[in-house]
Amino acid sequence: MNHRCSDHYKKLLWAFAAVCTAAALSVSALADDKREELADQREDASSALAQQEAELEEKEDLLDQAVQQGQAMKDQKEEITSQIYQLSEEMALLEDQLERARQAVNQKQAEYDGEWEQYKEIIGGMQLLHDRGELAYLAQAHSLYQLLTFSDSLQQISQSQDQALEELKKQKEELTQRQESLEELEDQLEAQKQEMDGKVQALSGQIQKQDAAISAAQAEKEAQQVQVEAAQAAFEEADAQYEAYVRQQIAQGAQDNTLYCGLDFGCPLDSYARISCRFGEPDGWSGKPHGGTDFAANAGSTIRAAAEGVVQAAGGGETYSYGYYVILYHGKDDAGRTIATLYAHMNEAPPVSVGQAVAKGEAIGRVGNTGNSKGYHLHLELRIDGNKTDPMVYIPG
Repeated sequence: MNHRCSDHYKKLLWAFAAVCTAAALSVSALADDKREELADQREDASSALAQQEAELEEKEDLLDQAVQQGQAMKDQKEEITSQIYQLSEEMALLEDQLERARQAVNQKQAEYDGEWEQYKEIIGGMQLLHDRGELAYLAQAHSLYQLLTFSDSLQQISQSQDQALEELKKQKEELTQRQESLEELEDQLEAQKQEMDGKVQALSGQIQKQDAAISAAQAEKEAQQVQVEAAQAAFEEADAQYEAYVRQQIAQGAQDNTLYCGLDFGCPLDSYARISCRFGEPDGWSGKPHGGTDFAANAGSTIRAAAEGVVQAAGGGETYSYGYYVILYHGKDDAGRTIATLYAHMNEAPPVSVGQAVAKGEAIGRVGNTGNSKGYHLHLELRIDGNKTDPMVYIPG
């Protein structure tokens, strides 16, 4: 049938189609059981894949943490090693200052010793004057002044020598204090260096252990990646079996040759923010070409049938890859190709059921974030003869 039906004839046709569909469904109860079985298998495989991917993500996080901790230890070791190098340079300069201080103390000690010997000679001479030669010395005086100042002269000589010795002693004590301060500082620097050397040795041991932990975490990640790949393969196999069965059902749509699809589709949403992923682009889960078009929209936005049709499948669940979804069969176009659309990631179980006839623009669900979804959106697929086709070629944005 390749012409437009009147509204009255159309209603009769839809009623007939619904009756035929319901009859076909009752006759093919075993086939429906098979579809449900395949759907359950795909849902189980999807849940298993999601679990394996979650474990892989956890192991990747643990590996990242281990790598970061290891790098932090290596950075700390490098910093302490740099401090040890600077400390060694400071100690070398300090040792040079300390050696000069020791030389100055020794030199001052030598000066003190020389003055002390001279002082002893003077004191010895004065002692001789008092014991044996004082009167003779006085007898040689040439003036009254010499006689009167003799005792003062001896006292001045003694005081002068005392002052010189005290000054030398004071200078030596100051130099000795400086030497002791330098030696104390050297001991402190040496203690710091030994402490830092100990930290470096401890960090070296910790880094060795952390490298081993990183290797173990890397091995666990790789082993988990194998598990993910196996789960992905199992899901793809279950998905392929289900898709093949649905394609067969749609091709048999079989039961109702009276449905006609004029390809006059409407937008399934009254409004949306943007198209977040187009047909053929890598999807966010497997990286494979996307089989539909994603419309980012507000949570709970009404999803409408893009064209008249009959509900071919409805259901799903939170953990199912499509989440809650609906498949509508729209009949055949002028070229005899079967046309169907799929609406996925609804917020809850759809309000329509298998075999139900729906009109273009009729509400069939609401935008959600169930299944393999990373945000509120409608995943729309267009299937022509069971093959996924770019919806935007036929459906207006």
